[in-house]
Amino acid sequence: MSTRLYTYRRVGLSLQEASRAFAAVAEPLPAIAILYTPEKCYLVRFTEGQFMNAQGQPLDISRVYEARIFNENAELRWLNDPSPAHCHQTVLLAESDIGDKLGDVWQNDSRPIVATLSQTYLLWGQGTGGTYNGWSTLAMARVGALQVPVPNVPDKANVLLHSIEYLEERDYGNVVVFDERLIGLKMDSQSEEPN
Repeated sequence: MSTRLYTYRRVGLSLQEASRAFAAVAEPLPAIAILYTPEKCYLVRFTEGQFMNAQGQPLDISRVYEARIFNENAELRWLNDPSPAHCHQTVLLAESDIGDKLGDVWQNDSRPIVATLSQTYLLWGQGTGGTYNGWSTLAMARVGALQVPVPNVPDKANVLLHSIEYLEERDYGNVVVFDERLIGLKMDSQSEEPN
């Protein structure tokens, strides 16, 4: 287990520039991105510097106002600043010192951790059994259909978003979660078996 969480910050990068920095530290592992636009939340693959949708086409990122790109190596968080100053906020998190891959224009910090906790979040919808090109469809009457970059999700199965919570010791010996890093999407092994 790592004993530190490394955080790198930079202001003013576009999403495309920030994603290039992520690619430099996160590869060779594949990555997933959660992209928020005013109209929709997208789950996409991040491959070779491109955000690819379920049809294998690059996604237009011009309306994205928040992004999280992640894999087991690192997570990038990006927040759009719509003001004329374009002070977009970019943060990279990793359990290893990745500063040499980023250069010295990034503000960096590292914090000691006392422990980590694995965490999962259930995505809305259940598998429909439909799979295409390494993607599966989750659906639920209340929310409709959602394409997820997880292959072969069977009918009625669930998909989980996995993360790691980082714990540090504070005043008087109290231990708190001070940050969380997304690491991947996987099918829930405890999902209800199809009938």
